[in-house]
Amino acid sequence: MFGVRHQVIGVAVSRGERQNQEDFHSYATLSLNPEELRLSIKKQHGIDWDPESVGAPFSEQAVMIGIYDGHGGSTVSQYLRQELHGLFESVNKSHIPEIYAWIKELGGYFKRYNGGPLAPWISDGPESLQEMDLAARATLTFFEVDRNLSSEPAAKVSGATASVAILHSLDAPSTPFFASKKLAITVAHVGDTRILLCATDHGRVLSMTENHRAESRIESIRLRRMMGTGLITDSFGDARWMGALQNTRSLGDLKWKPFGVTPEPEIRTRILEAPRWAFMVFVTDGVSSVVSDEEVVDLARNAPNPKRAAENILSYAEDMGSDDNMTALVVPLAGWGQVRGPDRTNDLREYRRQQMDNQCKMPRKATTKVPDLWNASDTPEEDFGSDEDREWPVDRIVGEELDVFGNIRYEASVRWKDWQRDSDGSNTTWMKEINNDHLVDTWVQRMKNQRLALAEESTAVSLLPLSFAPLHDRHTAERAEAWREKQEKAAQPNRPDPYANWDEEIQRVRQRYGPRAEPTNDVDARPVRTLPRRLGSQHSTAAPRRPRTVAANEQKTLSVTGLRARTQERWNRSIQRAGGGAAISIVNDVDAEEIPELPDDFVYRERGYSLPFDFNLPDKELFVSCDCKGSCTSADRCGCQMVSDLKEFAYDSSGMFTNLLPRGTAVIECNEQCKCSSNCRNRVAQKPRDVSLEIFKTVARGWGVCATISLPKGKVLGYYTGRMMHRKEAQEHAKHASNYMFDLDAFEHSDDEDDNVASYTVDAYHEGNWARFVKYVYRPGVLVSCFETLAHTFSHSCEPNLRVYPVCFDTIPENNAGYLAFVTLKDIPARTELNIDYDPGAADKYKKGKRSVRSLPEGTVECMCGKDSCRGYVKMAV
Repeated sequence: MFGVRHQVIGVAVSRGERQNQEDFHSYATLSLNPEELRLSIKKQHGIDWDPESVGAPFSEQAVMIGIYDGHGGSTVSQYLRQELHGLFESVNKSHIPEIYAWIKELGGYFKRYNGGPLAPWISDGPESLQEMDLAARATLTFFEVDRNLSSEPAAKVSGATASVAILHSLDAPSTPFFASKKLAITVAHVGDTRILLCATDHGRVLSMTENHRAESRIESIRLRRMMGTGLITDSFGDARWMGALQNTRSLGDLKWKPFGVTPEPEIRTRILEAPRWAFMVFVTDGVSSVVSDEEVVDLARNAPNPKRAAENILSYAEDMGSDDNMTALVVPLAGWGQVRGPDRTNDLREYRRQQMDNQCKMPRKATTKVPDLWNASDTPEEDFGSDEDREWPVDRIVGEELDVFGNIRYEASVRWKDWQRDSDGSNTTWMKEINNDHLVDTWVQRMKNQRLALAEESTAVSLLPLSFAPLHDRHTAERAEAWREKQEKAAQPNRPDPYANWDEEIQRVRQRYGPRAEPTNDVDARPVRTLPRRLGSQHSTAAPRRPRTVAANEQKTLSVTGLRARTQERWNRSIQRAGGGAAISIVNDVDAEEIPELPDDFVYRERGYSLPFDFNLPDKELFVSCDCKGSCTSADRCGCQMVSDLKEFAYDSSGMFTNLLPRGTAVIECNEQCKCSSNCRNRVAQKPRDVSLEIFKTVARGWGVCATISLPKGKVLGYYTGRMMHRKEAQEHAKHASNYMFDLDAFEHSDDEDDNVASYTVDAYHEGNWARFVKYVYRPGVLVSCFETLAHTFSHSCEPNLRVYPVCFDTIPENNAGYLAFVTLKDIPARTELNIDYDPGAADKYKKGKRSVRSLPEGTVECMCGKDSCRGYVKMAV
């Protein structure tokens, strides 16, 4: 390429086990101003080299050899291979003011950048009249690369390291140039690709580059001076700047430039006297991560030619387990083939090869010796008592973990279908083997979809759980955070830049908090933090909020606040994965309790039920459907209403519940087999919830639910969800623990005495949605009618603002597995607690009386709703 006899340069390239090749290299001849070359040598080495000693045109000829390692894609590394040599040759000092102005526009770190080697030419001072040297040319070229890439979307989230050597002869020309007896080398370098020199004296190694990592000597000084610290260590022990990048200098990676990731190259020069130097080696980190510098040069020194030398290096790197892209370039110098002394790493290489061979021959369980500390202990044997010989089917998988080496373990936590511990009623345990491929495959796909949904929602990674996870749990924490999926998503082109207004955001934060006050021991001078007060708040049980002083130990407050934020985030992600819906928030202006009391394995389920293993979804042929076009207009002509007792739509044309149906009448909505559109007036409860809700702490009665906006009468909010189980199973569960259960009896008939007719109950204790957060104790052996007491998750009121109605849309009524939806009875102001009458039938029979003289009817408890029309009791069982 460009006249270089590249056959004398040894090249070896391997893709490894990566899907794409992101390593590239280039070599080309350049024509440069001899005065620049002279000035560079004089400035760096004090030698006044005379270009005339070589003569034209050789005095202006140089060779550029470069190696580039892409990350996040090959966009930048391919650009460097194709364009870098041309840019290096074409840039001139007149470009510097324009480039410097663009640099300042990057903001952040570069607002304080003074130009480095470009500083003399930024202004019109006397220094700007001098010629550039190679250090300034290389720096200008690298910044020009980034400016050119700024219009390329992929370059915002992908980049490349680069190690470039400029070689030119200081004596009579030779062929090739780099075999001259006196050679000047200038290295421009960003990242962790490496350039090594091998001396003929005992194969001594001189590294011309240093890895640009945040923990390195040079970079730690630069970054701490300019940016403070953003160093995060990942689960492999690798340091990552801002939790994302290993390299703190690179080309591309434009979204990270404001945070100190600079394209400014580190410049090193050297004058080589032949025959003291045998060859140069360029390698990417696919090699250097597993092969030491000394091993690299020893692998090349005895090869018959540079090509074989490069191949030896890659072959050994592969033997050492490298699966990354790998590139090695070997450039012979005047001392090629004249290395004296023994191969000092030969014994080490043979030992390492033997160790790798032994590991490959060992059984899988013995491939890695690790302390027992990192091995998961066996699950203690269960005491099954008299049921020791019984077998219980595995209901479902509910957890997983990864070991310290990143290998996923399908030793999953399972919930047994028909067994629980007598001590606490729990029924989860860990199994090393699950002999049910369908369960495992379903779990794997579910977790994959969940991680992809997290990455789709946001590529931001929460660093707290990753940073503080124990070593043996780090991979599990990263998987739960969808680390890999978010990295891949962030690397996609055309992603919006979340840091576009980084400087403005920092300025807003500074203005908001102002200068930090000096500590004081004066109690009256301590800051007082007032809890946020919502304007127009009408929580029926919340007292006015009073200012609260900051506790002495803020650490506890911060950690608890983090728990609330993580819980909200987890629930809202679940809502989006379930098809979308308005957000849920958790608010407590009353005390220090951050979230409602929940079981450890609680799963937020916005829509649908977790079905029993023997529940058969109906075939689509069993659905009664309509052939309406667009929106259904008449219930009499709508085919899906044939199974309804009343040929009347429950909703008006705007989707509001008409309240015209008698209490207890089941609503049949259009189903997935209907031909009408998704905007049909008869598809309401099945739509994603469009009202944002707050789970908030009341003063005297636990946690309540409210909407963040005003609600009109007839607004449908959603329906109750949870784990659906057989009625008999529910009775057994109720003996051991408090639960959130109610019967799905809306579609049952009182004369159904056939044991073959399934009857179901929904338990929202372990999984459910916003409608379950005021704890309801399910009395052992007593089933509560869904029409009278289902909404124990709401506050009871004798003047309710919600009512419940049964609805069916994703199954057939004969399955007895419909839903119970919540609809407003009146206009409800924003942030008014939502409540329901647990015993609506009693409202028509009793009037308000004096509680002191009225006895409570059997099966009731005293009502505490406090309404003027309170009848004094609530029916709790039927």
